[in-house]
This record gives sequence, C-alpha cells and structure tokens, in this order.
Amino acid sequence: MALREKLNSLAVEAASRANTLAAGAASKANAAIENSRLNLKISGEEKKIDAYTLNLGQLLLDQLDAGQDPQDDEIKALYAAIQACRQVIAQARADIEANRQSDSGDAAPSCPNCGREVAVEDRFCSQCGARLQVEVPEAPAEEVPAPEAPSEE
Repeated sequence: MALREKLNSLAVEAASRANTLAAGAASKANAAIENSRLNLKISGEEKKIDAYTLNLGQLLLDQLDAGQDPQDDEIKALYAAIQACRQVIAQARADIEANRQSDSGDAAPSCPNCGREVAVEDRFCSQCGARLQVEVPEAPAEEVPAPEAPSEE
C-alpha cells in the first residue's frame, strides 16, 4: 500500500511540474508573439518616417527650385507626423523592454535597438544591424610580489 501511495504522490508531483513548465513556456511564447507584433509596428512607423522625410525633402526642393521660400505650415505638418511616429516607436520599444524585464532571468539576450532575441556570441543584430554590446569578463589584476628586503648578515 505504501508503494502505491508513493507512486501516486510522485505522479501528482510530476504532473504539477509539467503544468508549471507548460505555463512558463506559454508565457514566453505569448511574450515573443507580442514582441514580434511590436517590432512590426516599429517597422511600419519607420517606413512612414522614411516616406514623410522623402515628402519633406521633395517639398523643400520643389519650393527652392521655383524660387520660393519654403512654406512653414507644410513643413511643420510633416515634421509633426514624423514626431508622432517617433513617439509610437519609443512606446513600442519601451513595451518590448518591459516584456523582456518581466521574463525570467534565463531569457535569451535581445537587441537594445529593436528587441529581437540574439545569440550571446552575436556582434550585430540580424534584424536591424545594430552593434551589440559584448560583455568581456575582466581579467583579475596580477599581483606583483613585493621585493624582498635585504637580509642582514
């Protein structure tokens, strides 16, 4: 009878551990999906900035070619649109960082620029090309032995 109770107890404990691991995996998967969604949002906003910048440059060029002074209202509107995109990007990056912080300490490192997971040995992000910080452990300082005192003979 004791053996059966022991086996039942082990089975319950194993099932509990499996449930805990499954919940952790699901949580990490959800965080990865959310970070991917945020990275897509960042990419879309960056494309908008590129289009606004192109329009801004073309507008200025057209006005200068025509001998006109640039019209401030149109420039301000394009600049405001660029600033709005930058705010969306900043918020999305903050959300990615918050997701990273909420993960356990064993999470893979991620790019500080776009938030994509990177390998420890990577020097550049494969998504955005940002240079990654490589942590090099400091070598312990060598101790130099003190010179021996001259012996008194």
